[in-house]
This record gives sequence, C-alpha cells and structure tokens, in this order.
Amino acid sequence: TLVSAGVPNLDQWDENAQRAYDALQHAPLPSTPPVQRKGEGVVYAVGGSEEFFDQEVVPCVRHLTRLENSGDSWRHLTKRTLKFMLFHERRQREFKKWDLVQNFFDATEAFEDEAPASMTRVSDPRIRVKSVKAWAFYRAPFERFVYLDFDSRPCSWHAPSDVLAKLAQSGKDALLHNQWPAQAALTGSAHFRCEHHSAVAAFRRTDASEAALRFFVDAFAHMKLRRDQPALMVALRLARDRAGFTHSDVDNATFCRAASGRPVSCDAGCLLLHKPMKYDASNIVVSVGRRGQGGKAVKRALAALKLIDRDEACVSPDEATPEKCRVLIGEQYATPEGAADVRARYPRARFIVPAAPACHADRAHVDALKRAGIPEHALFELDLRKAADAGRPTHWRDFCAFVEAWSSCKTQNLARVANAWLRRAIWEDAGPGSAEKC
Repeated sequence: TLVSAGVPNLDQWDENAQRAYDALQHAPLPSTPPVQRKGEGVVYAVGGSEEFFDQEVVPCVRHLTRLENSGDSWRHLTKRTLKFMLFHERRQREFKKWDLVQNFFDATEAFEDEAPASMTRVSDPRIRVKSVKAWAFYRAPFERFVYLDFDSRPCSWHAPSDVLAKLAQSGKDALLHNQWPAQAALTGSAHFRCEHHSAVAAFRRTDASEAALRFFVDAFAHMKLRRDQPALMVALRLARDRAGFTHSDVDNATFCRAASGRPVSCDAGCLLLHKPMKYDASNIVVSVGRRGQGGKAVKRALAALKLIDRDEACVSPDEATPEKCRVLIGEQYATPEGAADVRARYPRARFIVPAAPACHADRAHVDALKRAGIPEHALFELDLRKAADAGRPTHWRDFCAFVEAWSSCKTQNLARVANAWLRRAIWEDAGPGSAEKC
C-alpha cells in the first residue's frame, strides 16, 4: 500500500491531472479575491441528502456547541474570536434540522448563489458534493481560515485558533496535511505530484494562496471527479510553479487520523481528530440491559456499521472486551455506580438501552444512567421492534447519527438485524424457558 511504500512509489500524478494542468497553465492569475477577505474564521461545506445532513452535520454541530459552552457557561454569550462560515446547497434550507445548524454559524451561503453554472449544473450528486467543498475554499471570506470536514473534530474550542497560530508561525501560504506519512520526505516538485488530505487545511491571504484557491475551483470543474484531492493536487502544483506557493505540514500531532500511526484521541494531545467515533479507542459503546433484552442485536448492528470487529468473540456478550471490540454489554452497567465507573475509564463512551415492549424493559435503566451523570447526547434508547420495520428507517437513522456512522448506515440491513433478534431472542439471548420472552 502507499502507506508502507517507498518514496519513489508515491507519485499520484496521472494523465487526468496532466490534462488539467496543461489546460490551466496559461490561465490568468487572479488579480483580486472573489470576496472581501477579512479577519479569521473556520469554514465548513456540506452537500448531499437530508439523511447525510442529519447523520454527519448535526452531530458535529452539537459537538461544537458543547465545546463552546464547556467550562465557561457564559462563553456562548461573548463575542467569538473566530467566525464560523457554512457553504451549502440551497435545497438544504428546507431540511428539518436546518435551523439547528444555521443557528450555530455566523454566516451561511448557498453554493448556487455565486458558483459558476459549470459547477452548479452538475447532476451527479457525488461530484456536486465535492463542488460545494472546492467552492467553499475559494469563497472563504477570511484573511486567514481553517477548513474542516464535518468528520474532522476539534478536541477543544480553541483548536482552530491553535491551527491558525501554527500557520502564522510557519510564515508560509498554507498548512496542509500529507495524505501519506512517507510524503514528508519528498521535496520540490515531487511533493506536489502527491495528493494532500483535504479534511483539514489552513490558508492565509497571499497572492500565491489566491492562485491556489482559484486553481482548485478551475481544476475541479475541469476534472469533474468524485474526489476533490486530485484537483487540489493540480491546483497546488500550478500555484507553486506559477506563483511560488509554499506550505508547511499539518503534523500528525495536530491532525490525528488512523493512517498517521498515532492514537486518534484527544487524550493523546491531538488538536483535531479524523473520524473519532470509528478510530478513537475511548469511544466505546455500552449496551445496558438484562440478558435477552437485545445486547447481541446491538453488537451485530455495530458490526454491520463497521464500528466493531466482526470477530465472533465481539458478538458474544461474555467474551467481548472494550479494548478489542469497542463494546460492553450487561446489566451491571445500568447502575449509577457501574455507569460512572465506565464513564471514568472511557469518558466518551456512548450508552444504548435496547428494548422491545414485550420484553418489559425497565425504565430504571435509563433513570440509573441519568443519575450517573450520563449526558443526554451520550444516551440512546433503541426500540428494536420499531427498528425491525424496514419501511420506517427513521429510528435506525437516529441510531446511526448517535454512533456517527453515516456512510455505512444501510437501514434495511439493520432492520434485518433487529428482525433476526426478535425471532431468535427466546433461544439465543434469554434461553429456552426464560421468563424474558419477546
């Protein structure tokens, strides 16, 4: 793989990239930015369905809101040092949770309002989503800004400011994260024949960065790919060759992701995490309930979402360990003491109370978790009978949003998991003759 490959094998420049480079190498350099850039800010972009919006965007906004309000209960009433800007598709204003998201941001702009027709008329939704992102880079109204994907989570409210401070200290035009660790050894033009990770990037206003941002939009419109990194690669090389663009690396201690070889955890000193629910070892799931109440169904659902190991031991309530399987199951975690102990060891644990009405699920489990101080955002009641209905996918969508697994959330598959549990509960979970029949 590229991660383990030697430096000479990292060249990602292909014929498509060369065609885009050739088409743009004589294009005029931008004389003025597309908007008045002033101050500092954080930029986000979103395109796509309401399901994606609910499962990826809303949890991130709630996370940011908790960060803003943590520690100092009055912080949200004071003036922000950084402004937050969201670029989006116009139709997303009709989404049910749009107001929740819009209220967090200082400003929003619909992609269709200013973007060229060559980008807005694209019908392929996978290309369109990336078009919004490329346009957000270009239209960012800040002299210095951090761009973040919604699955790149700050560990603290001050993390974006810390990234901008690193940019200022570097004296470069931008901070960019290498796609592969070995890429750091590449120098000169060879470094710009590799893609950079676009989930986090920081730019300051210079002639060279203006060229890079303009070329990003132009290269993406020319290439029309379902990934934005190849267009960014072309844009950065054009800006280097024609405008002297320079950048420093966003190091692996600043932005932690699975490919970097570092723990993906705020506890490891990271400023930003990539896909923390999937890769942060402290983000375990605790299924709380009696034997036969649906703990095994929860594990199988998490395996279907690719959040835990598919090893059979991870589906067995008595053999799983949080270190291996990222999940715990049992009634002992339904006491205030048991829940508090788990929370102390795994501060970002999420608690699920599975239940089907005929199982007489005890509300005392939910009450006990609340008495243990489990916050509302870390507690989910999974009604397995409701979840078994493939024609009503809303409950599974809410579950996927809770565990932050949007890309692998196939609601029909999850409904089959619930149906299988309901059919077999008496034999597998409760056991023959048990009083806890469903």
